Order: sequence, then C-alpha cells, then structure tokens
Amino acid sequence: LAASANGQIDKLIIGPLLGFAILGNYSLAIQVIGVLTIFSHTVFKYLLPHDSTNTSTKNVKKITIIVSSVISAVAIILSPLLIPEFFPKYSDAITAIQVISLGIVPGTFSLFYQSKFLGLEKSRFVIKNAIIFAVSLIIGIIILGTWYDILGVASAHVISQTLSLGFLYYMNKKMEKENE
Repeated sequence: LAASANGQIDKLIIGPLLGFAILGNYSLAIQVIGVLTIFSHTVFKYLLPHDSTNTSTKNVKKITIIVSSVISAVAIILSPLLIPEFFPKYSDAITAIQVISLGIVPGTFSLFYQSKFLGLEKSRFVIKNAIIFAVSLIIGIIILGTWYDILGVASAHVISQTLSLGFLYYMNKKMEKENE
C-alpha cells in the first residue's frame, strides 16, 4: 500500500501546486527512470530468495552497482540528445531526467537492503522506509518545487532516495550491532 501511494502521491501534489506542464515533464522523467531501473528491480527479484536462504550474492551486487552506475551516466549523457528527438514538446524533462538519474545508484543500494530485510522477515523496516520516502518526497516537492519548479521536484526525488538509503543503512548497522 505504501509503495502504491508513493507512485501516485507526487503526481497528486505537483499538478494542483505547480501546474500540469511541470507534471507532464516530471511524469515523462519518472517513466524514463522506470525503464532505466528495470535491471536493478529484476536483480532485486533474483536476490530476494537468495537473501531469505542467506546465500552470498556479493558478485551479483557488485555487477549490479556497476551496471546501474553506467545506466545513470548514459541517461545523463544521452537524454539531451534523445528527448528532443522523440519528445520535442518535453524539453524541460531533460534536466529532470538527468537529476533523477543521480538517484539510480542510491535506489539500487536501497533495493539491496530491502531484499535483505525482507529475507530476514523484517518487513517493518521496508514499510517505514516507504513512509520516509513518501513524506520526504512530499515535503521536498512542496518546498523545492515551489522554489525551483521541475528542477526542485527532481531534486526532491533524489533527496528522498538518499534519505531512504540512509535510513536502511542505519537500520542495517543497528541490526548488525544487536546481533554481535
């Protein structure tokens, strides 16, 4: 439920608050990022059963981070070339795609932690994480979006990804310390 709300709440806020032109550009950027994160989400589905049986997946995670970094860099470099070609009316989405692409790697790390917590049956951390992401995204959109329009909304998305990763990292360290 929290994940579904995260996927729609931003759009419900951006339209009335910032206008539908910004919403359209942001929606295109989010869809492009959705395509770019297919690889890391597929790896998440692979990692989940391995994490539940405590099987090592270090090499898969290393490769995933490298691929995610390359995907992020390619998105930053190619979006100014491809977006005007395929979506000429959405040129403002280029900056949003470039900024949100910076959140691909933190998002990938977050998926690793989510897989670990779900494998350990600690789903409450994943739920709390979804709430932190949603709340920080809403606050970021309201504050940064009103100040910087599409750049602020895109920045809010990256900041939310980073806060989400920070929370999961902290909970992982706390859990490891308790198990010592």
